Formats: sequence, structure tokens, C-alpha cells
Amino acid sequence: MPTPYYYLDPQILRLNPAGTAQVVIRTSWVDDLCGIEVHLRWDPTLIEVVDADPSVEGVQILPGDLFAGHNVWSFRWNSADNRTGELVYTLVLNEGFNCLSGQWSVATVTFRALGEGNSSLTFFDSFMASAIGEIPSGHMDGMVIVAQPSPTPTNTPIPSLTPTPTETATPTGTLTPTSTPTATGEPSPTPTMTDTPTVAPQPTATPTPQPGGVCSNVIENGGFELQLNRQAPPWILLEGATVEAGLGREGGSCLWLGGYNGAMDRAYQVVSLPVSATSAALSYWWHMETREASHPHDYLYVELLDEDGQVIATLDTHSDADQQNSWQHASFDMLPYAGRTVRVQFRVATDAEAFTSFFLDDVRLDVCTGEARMPTPTATPVGSYVLYLPVALRN
Repeated sequence: MPTPYYYLDPQILRLNPAGTAQVVIRTSWVDDLCGIEVHLRWDPTLIEVVDADPSVEGVQILPGDLFAGHNVWSFRWNSADNRTGELVYTLVLNEGFNCLSGQWSVATVTFRALGEGNSSLTFFDSFMASAIGEIPSGHMDGMVIVAQPSPTPTNTPIPSLTPTPTETATPTGTLTPTSTPTATGEPSPTPTMTDTPTVAPQPTATPTPQPGGVCSNVIENGGFELQLNRQAPPWILLEGATVEAGLGREGGSCLWLGGYNGAMDRAYQVVSLPVSATSAALSYWWHMETREASHPHDYLYVELLDEDGQVIATLDTHSDADQQNSWQHASFDMLPYAGRTVRVQFRVATDAEAFTSFFLDDVRLDVCTGEARMPTPTATPVGSYVLYLPVALRN
């Protein structure tokens, strides 16, 4: 099982000056959990914690659903010190050796901005415990960005749309991954190319606003280039999901799901589609390598979830029976979900042997409002990106 860890939701919190916003401290899946202790640190000159319970002395944070409905010890720490910029929160189950397994929200912290700038949110001295001792665990730090909101773009009418010829890019390099994952208990071979593919330019459906319309990509960090401890905020990566540099579609970073037996990896981002949307298209590139000799056994699901985490649609399913060793493109109409806030989720499930790795890159959700429309791209013959990725490296 992957090592359990604490993480923040959202991982990057954005605040207007003098504004407030919440971040939730969560756990990944934990087996046999009987107690937790969380310490979190921030810059007290930029942000402060808003008291969740003024009836109690000191500054409190709001408990989550961890151990909800169970007996807990009455003695616990729930204290935030805005002078030092640190908080401590503990919770211990009081049901003997009957510990719990699952993933939970530990607590919700409301921050208020005091000045403009960036403050890290750093876990320290935090741990998880079972009935017999400490559970090896980790954490994923976050960040608060305090800045003035970006100005709303002005819709400028376009008198005419004239196609402009685009020069054809001729790649000269060889796609060679430069970073390999670290394995446990075995050496890490360096993946190599067996041939040098010719990569033709890909047609890109770039939204072109018509008079009175605006188009934008509402997915953040869809190329997974912004990384923090092998995570990709604001994506939420759960179980064994990770980000790897050097394995992306064009040699950059990408999302890696699976790559070990019994994987139940997930990665999602919360997005809101405006009710005024006139078009919306989700697109992404995906790549698969497998050790399976018969097919299919391992799967990648592309899903939409509601705000409560319930699946409302499965947009597509890929498996180890699909084409290997090349990047494939997929896109879906999202206009039926206009006016809703949803989670765009990629989920991988592998069986108990002969695992499969799935890689994702360049995720976009292009939304147009007003009179804007997404153009229909013209199909252009393209070459395949042939990569041989180290699927055997994860345990």
C-alpha cells in the first residue's frame, strides 16, 4: 500500500487582500488509524487564522469528519497561534483497539489576508498512529497567494477573422526522458528510445472569440509543469498518483497513474462551468504501457463527479488492450454541464498482477461564453510519439 499522507485542499489557496478563504486538511487512505496530530506553519505577517469557535478561549479551527460518530478522548489540542503562525490539532479514537480505515477531512482552517505576497503552508512534526504505534506517513505542503484579483478582460469586437498561415515546426531532437521514477528494492534502468520519430504539428482547437464573446481554458496546470513535492497543484493527487518530469508528451512533466499491482490511483481538479457557456470541450493526451499478456485487466476512467464526490458521468474508459507506446488524443463535449461545479477526474484501477501504467498530459477545458464558439479543428495526418517508459519501476 502507498504511504498515507496529509494534504491540503486546495493545495494553492488564493486570497484577495483583506479577504478570507478556507483550506481543508485531509488524509489519503489510512489503514487502522487510531489517532492523529497535525502541526501547520504559515507566515503570520501575510495571513492569520480566523477563530472557528469564539465561545472557547483562544483561536480554534473547525473539526472535519475524522472519527465522526465515534468516541474520542475529551483531551485534545485545537489551537492556532497567530503570533507565531503555527497551529496544532490532535484527535484520538477512544474505542480500544478498534481503529478505522479510510480517508477523511481532518479540519478546516479559515485564513484572512493581512498583506500581499506568498505564504507557504508547511506541515511539521505531524504523525498518524495505530493502536500499537506510529504509522509511517508523509505530507504534502501547500501555499497561500494573496494578490489583487486579475482585471476582467474587455470584449473587443473583431471586425473580421482572417486565417493566418502558420509555419510548420520541424523537430530536430530525440524525445529522451531524463528523469526516472525511483523504485523500491531494485535498480532504476534509464528508459531509452529505440527509434527517432518524426512528430508532425498537432491541430489545436484554439477558441477564437467572435464579437461579444470570450473563450478561456478553465483547467489550471493542465501540463503538470508546476510541481510541488511531485504534486501538481491545484490538482488533487490521491493514493499512488504522482507527477514525473521528463516523461511528458513533449519531454516535460506528466501525470502518472498506476504502474504497480492493485493500484487505485486518482487525480482530479474542481472546475466551474458558467451557465452562459455556448461551448465547452474537455481534451487531453494519454499514453499507456503494460505488462499484461492477455487483455483487458487494467483500466483508466475519465469521470465527472459532483461537489459531493459522486460520479455523474464516465466520459471514457481506456484499458491495457488499447494501443501502447504512443500518445493518443481525446476530447468530449462538456456543454451539457454548463452552470455546474464538477470534478474532472482521472482514475486508474489495476489488478493483482502484470501491472499497467497510464500517463496524461496537456489537459484542457476550453469554455466559450457569449457569442464565442469553439472552432472545429481540421484533421491533419500526424506522426506518433513513440516513447518507451519505465513501467517496471514502481512497486
